[in-house]
Amino acid sequence: MLDKTVTLGLLVAGALAGTLSIAGCGGGSNPPIIDDSSLVVVCSPVGEDYEWVFEALVDDPDGYEDVAAVYVNVYEAGGEDALERLDLEYESNGKWSLNVLESATISLDCEQKEGLEFDFWAEDVAGDTDSVTTLAQ
Repeated sequence: MLDKTVTLGLLVAGALAGTLSIAGCGGGSNPPIIDDSSLVVVCSPVGEDYEWVFEALVDDPDGYEDVAAVYVNVYEAGGEDALERLDLEYESNGKWSLNVLESATISLDCEQKEGLEFDFWAEDVAGDTDSVTTLAQ
């Protein structure tokens, strides 16, 4: 997958030359799609800590490889400012996930999970996005 700076440079160079075509090689104009029925936000005790698990299935009409990033912004319920951003890692076939200990974050609190909202964001290499808000399960 190309670095965004390299991708932008290629797009500018191609536009100036009038010869670049990105159809079929990622970077199309179709936004990614988060399957909201696939979202997982759970926490469970692990020793004296809690482990949080975040999962999402993200598709893109231009192919899975077109999705550049999936992340979760954590909010207090009804809040406008994100408390924290957690980047998910790509596994395969559109599945993105993150397992993180609560003590390694600044915003997660399993005992107060009802007071948190989670915005899942997906961004493709062209900068197109999709987002879905959910609560912990």
